[in-house]
Amino acid sequence: MVKNKPLSQKITIFTPTMDEKELLTRLRNDGSESALRELFDRHYARLYRVALFFTQHEELAKEVSLDVFATIWEKRKTMIIPEDFRHFSFVMVKNASVNILKKESYTEIDGEVEVAEALSPDAQELLEQSELFEQYERLLSELPPRCREVFSLVKEEGKTYAEVAEEMGISVKTVDAQLQKALTYLRTNLAKHLNRDYGKRFFTIFL
Repeated sequence: MVKNKPLSQKITIFTPTMDEKELLTRLRNDGSESALRELFDRHYARLYRVALFFTQHEELAKEVSLDVFATIWEKRKTMIIPEDFRHFSFVMVKNASVNILKKESYTEIDGEVEVAEALSPDAQELLEQSELFEQYERLLSELPPRCREVFSLVKEEGKTYAEVAEEMGISVKTVDAQLQKALTYLRTNLAKHLNRDYGKRFFTIFL
């Protein structure tokens, strides 16, 4: 196969829309494949980046992200999925990433187990990384609604300026202006993390 500690505090950036609540209800009660597809389309790009941040490996990140959605589908009747799917799915991906790194860090050579230290997650660093994500979520919640929506659509869902402009009914120039406003605010307030390797990695992947 190619290639924790949960957040100490639950932080919600967006109040789930009725549309997303309905998707979760349809997924849970009706086993709706179209509901799962819609959730996948909305969240996959962001969750892939989360997995990439923790695993530092593109194939592992893809595997983790897809496996999380597969698990949600397979356990849709029994899994308790809260309305805050954003936070719920983030925790699933983070934990799955940590678990796969632990698994990948053990190899058997001549019948003896070898541990690859580079892959073994460090508890203190995992805590610091979780705190970084908490701060990121809080800062996103502080952005003006339109600014936050533009950032989410472009940077987290991977949509083009033209797609966002059409969806929101604004000009491409406005999309760019709102995105730059969001990026400036986030980069300024997260700059202190740049003295750590994981902070630099976060900036590269998310900002």
